[in-house]
Amino acid sequence: MKTLLICFSLLVLGSGYSYSQETSRVEVFGGYSLEHISACGAPGDTFLTCSGFIETGNSTPANYNGWDGSLSAFVYRFFGVSGDVSGHYGTTVIRGNGLPSASTFRYSFMFGPIAALRRRDYQPFVHALFGGVFNKFGAFEFGAESANVPSYTKFAWAVGGGIDLVASRRLSVRVGQFDYERVGVPNTLGPSYAPVGGYRFAAGIVFKL
Repeated sequence: MKTLLICFSLLVLGSGYSYSQETSRVEVFGGYSLEHISACGAPGDTFLTCSGFIETGNSTPANYNGWDGSLSAFVYRFFGVSGDVSGHYGTTVIRGNGLPSASTFRYSFMFGPIAALRRRDYQPFVHALFGGVFNKFGAFEFGAESANVPSYTKFAWAVGGGIDLVASRRLSVRVGQFDYERVGVPNTLGPSYAPVGGYRFAAGIVFKL
């Protein structure tokens, strides 16, 4: 009986050690991303950074396609820190009587804590990210001048999570990551910025180191 208990204990300890060895401490994600946000401010706000080439100074939310990448380091088995960078590209959606919109380039860089349930077959996670967004407007439509098109870099944060399906010891598939983000779009008059909310979706491949 004593021998059986010793063998069972060694088996349990060995299994736990084996799993801890298989659990990666560093994970690198890369893939497609879709952002839905108003680059010029929420509808109804005025005197935002786009005033001057969009008649009311704001735009309705638009979809911006792009990419997202992150590097996560797990200090403990279920908890770590994550750095996230993304780029999204599209065209502003105008409001009003047809004044020209502009091509839009958005780059974010954020950092924050991450927590994951690290199971053998799937790994759901949540994170909170803080950093900034750089937004640049390119050429106007209809051939208008672009020299005076404004750009801005402002504080931003995002909260959300997703789920990874484990394909192998070193590879997972991120089937979905959903984030709510908040960006301070600058005003040309009045308060220094106006908060604007948006959403991000990402999917791709996770490499486990």
